[in-house]
Amino acid sequence: MHRFRGPILCLFLLSACASGAPRSSGEQRYDARVITADEVSESPARNAFELVQLLRPAWLQKKGAYSFGDDGDIVVYLDDVRMGGPDALRQIEVSALTGVRFLDAVSAQARFGLSHAHGAIQVISRRSR
Repeated sequence: MHRFRGPILCLFLLSACASGAPRSSGEQRYDARVITADEVSESPARNAFELVQLLRPAWLQKKGAYSFGDDGDIVVYLDDVRMGGPDALRQIEVSALTGVRFLDAVSAQARFGLSHAHGAIQVISRRSR
């Protein structure tokens, strides 16, 4: 038992060091599912489509299950109002929004109901706050 104590202690100390320093409270953390107000204000994009295309292009690609005859698309919501497919993002000026969130198929169906096989993009406008 004593011969394992040294290596075990060494592994414990290495794992403690590898965890890194704690983040300061002001430090932003990247979230692949959210475009923050700071990212919106720093972006050169003119509309929400350009914003998503620049910062989270994977959101515009269909994900999830495909079925025969599936012509569904990613659904866009502005303040919980259904706007249509991804092209609806072109109608929303960046100056009018505070954030954007991507919901996968399961989360979108839980929030908005069925017909969200490829997820949803939820745009939060300044007036909703």
